[in-house]
Amino acid sequence: DVLLANILAGPLHALADAFAGYVRPHGDIVLSGLLAPQAQACLDAYAPHFLMQPPRIAEGWAMLHGQRRPAGA
Repeated sequence: DVLLANILAGPLHALADAFAGYVRPHGDIVLSGLLAPQAQACLDAYAPHFLMQPPRIAEGWAMLHGQRRPAGA
C-alpha cells in the first residue's frame, strides 16, 4: 500500500491519524506540498504511526517518506 498526498502542511498535520488508518503495516506514505521549514513539524506528527526518513529538500520544498509501523509497535 502507498498513500501519496501533495497538500499544504496544515491539512497534512490534521490528517496524520486518518492517513495512518488508511495505510496497512509496512505500507508507505509519501507527503509533499510543504515548505522545507515545515518538514520537522510534519515529521513529528507522523512519527507515532510511521518510521519516517529524513526529508528530501529541493528548491525550498520538502518531500517526506515513511513506512507504517507494525501493529502494536
